Amino acid sequence: FQALRENAAAHGKVLLVDHDTVVVDLSYKSEGVIALSEFGAKPPAIGDEVEAWVMALENVDGQVQLSIKEAQRHKVWESMADGAQEGTVLSGKVTEAVKGGCVVDIGMRAFMPARECDIRYVEDLSVLVGKDVSVQVIEADRDNRKVVVSRRSVLRNEREKKKGSLFETLATGQTHHGTVTNITDFGAFVDIGGADGLVHKGDLAWGRVEKVSD
Repeated sequence: FQALRENAAAHGKVLLVDHDTVVVDLSYKSEGVIALSEFGAKPPAIGDEVEAWVMALENVDGQVQLSIKEAQRHKVWESMADGAQEGTVLSGKVTEAVKGGCVVDIGMRAFMPARECDIRYVEDLSVLVGKDVSVQVIEADRDNRKVVVSRRSVLRNEREKKKGSLFETLATGQTHHGTVTNITDFGAFVDIGGADGLVHKGDLAWGRVEKVSD
């Protein structure tokens, strides 16, 4: 038998899935129950292993009341406490664009300010909704359950690594493919995989270029 206590994690195996409840075998004197809605769009299958948080050892029906979401929140707080100073990267999904930034689901609701969404300015934040992202926690207030995250810091670190690798092999005469990142009156800046290079206005085409944006 598993020794259970309230406000602690428990492991079990899914026994039954009905229209609103998931029943879990906890190897305990009674079974556990989780609201089906906590699993989101993908309900569990019979036999799946789950980790949940014990909300109450006995509900009105004599079953152990469990919560998947509460277990996820505690895992997030633990990961932040263990690795916030070392820059631990967390995985999440952008769920909505709001005033001043985006909401990211990292096991709990987190706010990502607009300036932290990307290395470069993103005019329409709605293009990020639904995307899986890697973020770092830059502010955490456990008492108020407030978490602020940054995708920009993760992208910047990845870019610095690419830049280092790029300059180890970069040489005059090489051909590189890239993405235009900025346009000026005198030329275009192109990201060639970790660093921006300038293509001067006179080198953009065989003929005369009046406007770089063309």
